[in-house]
Amino acid sequence: MQKESNLKKLLSSKEFIESKRFAEQILHSFDQSFLALVSVDSQDLHQEMVQFIKDLYHGNTEVFEIADSSSIPDFFTNKFENKAIILSFYNISDTKILDRAVRTLMFHRDDIPENSLRHFYLGTSDFFQSVLRNGYDLYSRANARYRFHDMQLLVNSDLKENETKSLNILDFEDKLEDLENYKRTKKPTKGVLLQKLLDTAFSGINISSHIISLKLLKEALQIAKKLKKPFETSVALGNIGLIFRAKGDPDEALKYHMQALEIFKEIGYLEGKATALSNIGMIYSDKGDPDKALEYLKQAIDIDMQIGYLQGQANILGNIGLIYRGQGYLDKALEYLKQALEIDKQIGYLQGQANTLSNIGMIYRDKGDPEKALEFLKQALDIDRQIGYLQGQATDLGNIGLICNAKGDPDEALKYHMQALEIYNQIGYLRGQANQLGNIGLINYDKGDPDEAFKYHMQALEICKQIGYLEGQATAFGNIGVIYYDKGDPDEAFKYHMQALEIFKQIGYLGGQANQLGNIGLIYSNKGDTDEALKFLMQALEMFKQIGYLKGQANQLGNIGLIYSNKGDTDEALKFLMQALDVYNQIGYLSGQAITFGNIGLIYRDKNDPDEALKFLKQALEIVKTIRNPKLSDMFSDEIQKISQQYK
Repeated sequence: MQKESNLKKLLSSKEFIESKRFAEQILHSFDQSFLALVSVDSQDLHQEMVQFIKDLYHGNTEVFEIADSSSIPDFFTNKFENKAIILSFYNISDTKILDRAVRTLMFHRDDIPENSLRHFYLGTSDFFQSVLRNGYDLYSRANARYRFHDMQLLVNSDLKENETKSLNILDFEDKLEDLENYKRTKKPTKGVLLQKLLDTAFSGINISSHIISLKLLKEALQIAKKLKKPFETSVALGNIGLIFRAKGDPDEALKYHMQALEIFKEIGYLEGKATALSNIGMIYSDKGDPDKALEYLKQAIDIDMQIGYLQGQANILGNIGLIYRGQGYLDKALEYLKQALEIDKQIGYLQGQANTLSNIGMIYRDKGDPEKALEFLKQALDIDRQIGYLQGQATDLGNIGLICNAKGDPDEALKYHMQALEIYNQIGYLRGQANQLGNIGLINYDKGDPDEAFKYHMQALEICKQIGYLEGQATAFGNIGVIYYDKGDPDEAFKYHMQALEIFKQIGYLGGQANQLGNIGLIYSNKGDTDEALKFLMQALEMFKQIGYLKGQANQLGNIGLIYSNKGDTDEALKFLMQALDVYNQIGYLSGQAITFGNIGLIYRDKNDPDEALKFLKQALEIVKTIRNPKLSDMFSDEIQKISQQYK
């Protein structure tokens, strides 16, 4: 279609920002009634956009040219079924006209039948600032990460090439200053103050300024409750929940999301209900309760399917895939992630495609196929670079680093982790910095430099304490405990693992608790107290069974088997190792299979059964050749050779 090519050409020209995402999505968005607000400062682009919308609706379109205050129509008297309503604000310099139009939209918002109309905003900065002043209900969830509109595009021809900002068009510090100035006025209006508090808080969330944003949101929440504004109340509650989740406090986050969910149910706002259900599901995932997580996520996706929200469906499908990955169901996880990827491609959502490609890559890593993993991760990195999404680039680089380390190339891995860390430093994302510092610490540990590893884990710990990221603190404590254990200081290791365990208990993260119980069990085993070791490992096993984490169950079954082997009870050892092998086979975890085959082979060797020993060791060797683990390959090859020579 000629109009399509003209529009894409205009939208790809250097004077328009965020154009690629818009150009790719616009063709997939007009699948129901639509209200388009067009306010751009290029006459050619304005005409193309209006004509393009008209063409898509085959003429079933009403266009209202807003030239002055007298021309603002009462367009809500129109029937919206399968129709596009366009409000055209080309070349309007009087912000009062914009303000009046936005107030009209606000006033009639509830007159629109639920889910019968989507909103589409294209505007100059003046237009968006008018929305900021008067139209909170119409724009808030996009900025709040509590999805409200399908798309927004800020188009300003006076911006330099490649100068891109987020949809929070005012700088966070400017908003804070404006907020304080407004509070000092003689008669600040509660409604305006509420909007300014929320808007400033959302900008703070976008730059991870969680402490200030949390304070602003709590103040906004009090005002919204006093003014009896349920929508604003629920959005404030939901975003407070997001902050607590980011801080690693899932129980507190859950409390706020549950309150938001109840309000969305009361006001009958299905999209808000779906978002709250999805957030609750992810918190249960954080807490290590995948069954509860899936229950809420599937409720959310049912609603998104009901209202036809494709991006929401893709997001939830991806999250469901990650939960199945966490449980060890790798093929099932791939199935859901590939569905998410197809939808992201259908709607042209590049950032979603990159995120999903990255997650698929990490599943192939789990499946023992590092080359396939790198293929998907590099596709994700290419897209994130194409759209200029720095945080996504850092995530991709970090994941590539993990793959390189798994392939036995720690120096290459360090290069990627350092690049990721540099980007996180550049954008000021402290949680990302902490994660990469932890990864760098783990690589230095694998390279045999525990002192260097310790330094990086301590840096990660300090950042996690600074931002109140409890889960990150616990993870760092656990990593430091492992270093002390391998340095021959089990008492100091025990102290750090206990600190990690206490934090995981505090935030209700069962998976973290189980890991630390397992580590503590290994410390007791190292100290020769096998009974105490078994007690902790059994607790870890039961907890992994409780949350349905199969890989964790298999790991503990294997550890328990080795302790029985050390106790000289080879029959009991084989029983647990065979159970571990069954679980690894079930989830397709090749590394676990190889190690367990090898351990079973060594037990048969100790039982003077060379035929069984060689059978299992050869199976282990075949797997490690497949997953390209040279260290294990050499170890099993040497053992096979020794047994073969001994029993010639």
